[in-house]
Amino acid sequence: MVVGWNAEGDISLEANEKLALLFARLLYVFDMIDEEITKREDYEDFVDTLKGIRIKQTLKDNNFSLAKAAEIILEIYEADDVKFVINCDDEDVVRAIMAFGKCIGDVEFEFLKDEFEFYLV
Repeated sequence: MVVGWNAEGDISLEANEKLALLFARLLYVFDMIDEEITKREDYEDFVDTLKGIRIKQTLKDNNFSLAKAAEIILEIYEADDVKFVINCDDEDVVRAIMAFGKCIGDVEFEFLKDEFEFYLV
């Protein structure tokens, strides 16, 4: 499955920091975060960041219902192979999208902007 962030994909989403962090927060709420992430030393700090994301307001700001957000998250979560194609030049947005991907687990990343290739090393 290809998830396009400002790019074509099976699921195409706006490259948006709050939306990506909202999806990560919902993974946390639904107890679906990859176990490897929960073992990281900085996990509690990450959870604090996620708790700062206002669910209702972020859904409203992005014209999403909770049901639609949950449907997208579940579709991505249950896919066998997931690739995030990111077409964005804002580092904070890219980092939020990558954080969401890492919360899912084994996600491949492709950047359409060369300046972010260093994240793949």
